[in-house]
Amino acid sequence: MLKRALNVIYINVLAVAYAAVLGCSFLLGAVPFSWLLGKIAVGVDLRYVGSGNPGATNLYRLAGAAWGIPALLLDAAKGWVPPTVAAALFPDVPAIGVVAGAISGRPFWPSVAGRASRPPPAFFSR
Repeated sequence: MLKRALNVIYINVLAVAYAAVLGCSFLLGAVPFSWLLGKIAVGVDLRYVGSGNPGATNLYRLAGAAWGIPALLLDAAKGWVPPTVAAALFPDVPAIGVVAGAISGRPFWPSVAGRASRPPPAFFSR
């Protein structure tokens, strides 16, 4: 009886921990690193200059490789870090849900107001 109760508690703790990893993945996916680096590097909103896309390619064209390449790597890390952490914490659970959380978080950063860049950097990193 006690063993079953402890097993139920263990499963619930794992479910809460996995939900926390999913939530963190979503929030990390929502951070527009290219847009933020564009504000820092060039001092402009990438949505209104160049191609109008707040992504790493537009930043690369405007600010050069010194800012564009780190932005691309940070965007790719959004799709690589959460599933790597999830795989380390939950080896028996597929990490595709965490990747989906990172990708679905892309268009929801409030300051970008739904005009996020495309998801391939996060999608193809894992």
